[in-house]
Amino acid sequence: MPWIKITATLFILIIIGLLLVPHDLTHLSTADSETRGDAAHFPAFLLLTLLLFSILSPNRPTTFRITASAVIAATLALGTEWLQSFTPGRMASAHDLMANGLGIAAAISGLWLWKTNTCSGFSWQKKLHLLATCVIASALTWPYVQHLSARLNAQKQFPVLSDFHTAGATYLWKTQNDAQASLSKHQPASLEVTLPANSDFPGINYLPGPQNWQTYHSLHLTLINPGSTFQLGIRIDDDGDCRQHKSRFNAQRPIKPGENHLIFQLNTIRQAPENRELNLNAVQRLLLFSQKNPQAQKFSIVRMWLE
Repeated sequence: MPWIKITATLFILIIIGLLLVPHDLTHLSTADSETRGDAAHFPAFLLLTLLLFSILSPNRPTTFRITASAVIAATLALGTEWLQSFTPGRMASAHDLMANGLGIAAAISGLWLWKTNTCSGFSWQKKLHLLATCVIASALTWPYVQHLSARLNAQKQFPVLSDFHTAGATYLWKTQNDAQASLSKHQPASLEVTLPANSDFPGINYLPGPQNWQTYHSLHLTLINPGSTFQLGIRIDDDGDCRQHKSRFNAQRPIKPGENHLIFQLNTIRQAPENRELNLNAVQRLLLFSQKNPQAQKFSIVRMWLE
C-alpha cells in the first residue's frame, strides 16, 4: 500500500537525518560516544534495512530485494560515517561502522529466513537467528548500561567522586593516548595508572556526565606515586566549548614519591577560563595527564572528592 511506503520512506529519512544533523559533542566523552554509538547504530541500521526492503517493489524477486536492501544500507552506513567527519560536532567511528554492519547483517539474514522458502513456521533456524540478534544487541548495549549504572552510583555517593571500592567505578574513567589503567590488587583500593614515555598528553579522564560542584569549596585528590617526582597536569571541562586551552581550567602539580594530597579551590577553577566563568553546575570532565615524559610514569588514584 502507498501509505506504507510513504511512512517507511519518512522513517528512513529521519534515521539518516539523525545520523547527520550537527550536534554539540565537544563535551561528550569518548566512552559515551562509543557506547552510545554501539547501542544505537545496531537497531537503527537493522530497522533501516527492513524499511528499505519494504519500499522496494514486491514484484521484484525476494532475493533481489534483500540484496538491494543490503547494498543500499551498506552504502548509507559508509556514506553517513564519512559525512560525519565533516559535520560539526560529529566524527567518524569504527565502533559505529561495526554496529551498522551487524545491524544490516541481522536484518538481511532475518529477511532471508522469513521471506524465502528454506524453512517454514517458527523453525530452529529462525529461533537461532532471533537469539543471535538479541545476544548481539545485548552485547552492544551492555557497556552503555554499565556506564549508566556507574553514573547512578556516582550520584549516590556524591560528593565523593571516586574511591574504587567497587569495580563499577572504573567505568567512569577512560584512558587516552596509550595510557593504561587497572584496579589495584592491593590495599588501599585504587586505580593504577601508567602514562607511557614520549607520548603526546597521555592521561586518564574522569567522565561522570554533568555534575553540580557549585555548592562546594574545594576539590581533593589523593594519589600515590611509587617512583620519582614528576609533573601531573589536571584539566577540568564544563558543558561549554572547552577545546581551547584558555577556555577551561588547566594546572600542573609536582607529584612526589609516596602519598600526595592535592587541593584545588573551586573558586580558582571557576575563574580559570578567559572571558567567561567555568560552569560549576555542569562539570563534564576531569583529565589527569602528562606531557611527553622521557620515561613512563606510574601513579595510583586512591580517592577524589569535594568539600
